[in-house]
Amino acid sequence: TWMGDPIRVLQLEVLLDVIKAEGLQASTVAAGQALYGGLSGLASKYPQLVHNVRGAGTLCAFDAPTVAARDALVGKFRNAGLNIMGCGVKAFRFRPNLIFGKEHATEAVALIDSVLA
Repeated sequence: TWMGDPIRVLQLEVLLDVIKAEGLQASTVAAGQALYGGLSGLASKYPQLVHNVRGAGTLCAFDAPTVAARDALVGKFRNAGLNIMGCGVKAFRFRPNLIFGKEHATEAVALIDSVLA
């Protein structure tokens, strides 16, 4: 089985200890709330550009109005310093690491806002 050898169990135990010791689960919940809330605010502010905000935790996404708009915005977001990717037909998807905190979510939303303004 994939990852079925005994060393993987030991690695998992260490990983779970780090997640618990560094409070990464609670941090991820707070970051996800900030990211989702910020994206929802952008959907209200820019309804012509930000649609269908969705997500769970920090795994969030939103849609652009068209494929062409999404593709153009990907480049603009990256040039502004935001590492974001397109997904599906016209969506943007966030899939950050566990160390992504509330401050990172706030910064990401501010960068998106500055590009859309």
